[in-house]
Amino acid sequence: MTKSNQIESIDQLEVAMSKDAFLHSINELANLLVNAMNDWPTKDLTKLSDFLDEVRQTFGTSMTIEQIQKTNLDFGISGNSWKSESASSIIDLIKLSQSIGLGNDLEVISKTITRFYEEDGNRVIIDGNKFETLSGFYEQIKKQL
Repeated sequence: MTKSNQIESIDQLEVAMSKDAFLHSINELANLLVNAMNDWPTKDLTKLSDFLDEVRQTFGTSMTIEQIQKTNLDFGISGNSWKSESASSIIDLIKLSQSIGLGNDLEVISKTITRFYEEDGNRVIIDGNKFETLSGFYEQIKKQL
């Protein structure tokens, strides 16, 4: 049984992202994931799991920067230039993920992104522009809770 708000497709992810009013690292990661999927040359590829399967088949099971970079794509083969473009977005996504402590495996990062948007109602977002003091911070928390 699946949750009603489970994100399985690129369209569902884009809808969830469009409802996110704040720019933050998970949003940036999600944008890079969407870019990578949009650049991938397989026509009508909509499911995130299918995309990850194809990336795994092309670059190997670990789906890390090192694994992606050591894979030589034959640009004489149709679509491989788009796979390379997609790989560039994936590498940027992994680098950002590493910089914020989420690790370096594309599958784990993808699950983190989708879980974040699936659990949308369970978040408290505090806009740091709305306060300058600790008491202002507490006031913002109070409003959210």
